[in-house]
Amino acid sequence: MKRHPSLAPLSRDHHHALVEAKRLRAIAADATDSARLALGRRLLDFCHSELEPHFQEEEVGLLPVFGRFVERDDAEVVETLLQHVAIRAGVDAVAERIEQGLVPEAQLLNRVGDLLREHVRYEETRLFPAVEERLPEAALERLLAK
Repeated sequence: MKRHPSLAPLSRDHHHALVEAKRLRAIAADATDSARLALGRRLLDFCHSELEPHFQEEEVGLLPVFGRFVERDDAEVVETLLQHVAIRAGVDAVAERIEQGLVPEAQLLNRVGDLLREHVRYEETRLFPAVEERLPEAALERLLAK
């Protein structure tokens, strides 16, 4: 689906998140400790370098502009933020395991992968279409300038 140019960079970021989600979701319960540890570390690197900056762009750039044109408790805004919190909590659980010298469980890694995949799906099918529909062109252009 073609996105408004103001949303295109965020939409492109979603490809990277889906690749990471696929890796996380594919880790088997009987995977070696070294494979799970490597995947957990890779997840933390991805979150630091790509996911957290993406979330910040949405939370500091996109959602406040969108918030001017929707109700205070708009479902898309609330759900997006709740999903960000859930993903961060999962990533934090992985980080905590690694910091304690423990290996992240496959179930935990799979869950974070599920959360990432569902979040991308949500933003692409619900949030971004709502933004494109409800924001006037001038507001969309303002996003592009940020």
